[in-house]
Amino acid sequence: MWVLLLVAPLLASLVIVPPALAEPYVGVYLTGVPSSEHDTETDRTVLGATERFTTNDVKFKSSVVYGGLVGYRFLPFLAAEIDVYHLNPGPKAQTQTATGPVTGPLSATIKSGDLDLTILALQVVGSFGLLPNNELPDGQLQLYGGAGLAIVFAGIDTQITTSVTLSLKDRTTEVGPQVKGGARWFFTKNLAAFLEGRFTHAELSFEDTSATVFGPVRLKSESDLNLPLAVVGVSWFFR
Repeated sequence: MWVLLLVAPLLASLVIVPPALAEPYVGVYLTGVPSSEHDTETDRTVLGATERFTTNDVKFKSSVVYGGLVGYRFLPFLAAEIDVYHLNPGPKAQTQTATGPVTGPLSATIKSGDLDLTILALQVVGSFGLLPNNELPDGQLQLYGGAGLAIVFAGIDTQITTSVTLSLKDRTTEVGPQVKGGARWFFTKNLAAFLEGRFTHAELSFEDTSATVFGPVRLKSESDLNLPLAVVGVSWFFR
C-alpha cells in the first residue's frame, strides 16, 4: 500500500502533466559514514532451548556511500523520486560481552565481516525557489525536503566465537521511513549541485541455521538501523 501511495503521483504525472511543465531529472552523489556502535539482540537456540543475549556497543566499520536518483517534477513545487544507494559498514574484529538471562555474561569474539546494504527509496519531494532570474524563473537557489519509504536489501557475513565458532550469514529485506532536506544551486538552467541531509530507519533481522553443535544451532540477530547521511552531488534537469 505504501509503495502504491508513493508511486501514484509519479504515474499520474506521466498522464496529466502538460509537456511544458513536466521536468525529469537525474542525479549522482558520493559520501561516507564513519565507524559506529550499535546494540544487538541475538537468539541462540540449541536442542530446542532458546536464550536471548544482549551485546552493547558492537563496533562497525566506516564505509563509502554512493548512489543515484531519478526524479520527475509534476508540479512547480512537487516531484517524485526514486533513489538507490549502497554502502558496506561491516562489523569490526572485536571481543564483546554478550549477556543472557540464564548463562549470564559470555565472552564473544566477532570476526571482521561484511554488512552489505543497498537502499531503494521512493519519496515525494517539495521545493521552494529563491533568487529567480530570466533563465531560472523558479530560482537559482532551491530549498527542498522530502519523505518516503526506504526498502533496505541487507546481507551479513561474519563469525561469532564463544565456546564454539558459529557463522552468521543471511540476507533480508526490510522496510522503513526515510526523510531528507537540502539545497541545490543551479550553475546553468540544467546543471545543479546539491547538499543534502537525510535519515533512514529500519529494523534488521538476520538468521542462520547452518551450524551443528550437539544438534542444530539457530542464531537470530536483530538490531536497529539508524542511518544519518550528509550527501553531496550533482543533478541534471531536462528542460
